[in-house]
Amino acid sequence: MKRLRVAVKERKSGEWKDELLSRVRAFIQQLSTDHSFQHQSAVCSPRRIHLAVFDEPYLTLILERRKTLESRFSVHRCAPYNEVAAGDIVLLKRPAGPIMGIALIREATNLRINSAQDLEEIARRYGGALCVTDPNFWKQKQHAAFCTLMELGAIERIELPNVGKRDRTGWVVLEREQMKLFPPERAAWA
Repeated sequence: MKRLRVAVKERKSGEWKDELLSRVRAFIQQLSTDHSFQHQSAVCSPRRIHLAVFDEPYLTLILERRKTLESRFSVHRCAPYNEVAAGDIVLLKRPAGPIMGIALIREATNLRINSAQDLEEIARRYGGALCVTDPNFWKQKQHAAFCTLMELGAIERIELPNVGKRDRTGWVVLEREQMKLFPPERAAWA
């Protein structure tokens, strides 16, 4: 497991994002040229960075690469709906705990849920890939109007202490602008 050490001190709301972004960029650029994460991210764009909070057992299933499809449901239009795209990076965080991993989003699909039948279709088509273990999962989503499905790839374990995020938001877009992580010559061989 790759370890990324960061001293996190008390700071104003939102300042933790800047420090985290700086550390994550440095970490990604340190990856060797034959590394799968760098190889896959070199061929994708727009390369925005997101922070997502994952409950168990889903976090462990993702880190073990047994779950490669993630979903986020919401009543209101909010991130990651229409905020995530192929090539983006997502940091995998434990609730009230450290960041445990990093992954590349291979594909993102945004769906409107207009009826109970729409939710049933999502459950039928994607339930297995989502590794849903809670029998109440779909019942808890019955009021959702929006769904984002994300295929995760290049999943890597990292260790980053709690970063200072204090709110209960399950998804944060850390950087909305396109970023270039690697020099153009590295993208040429991908």
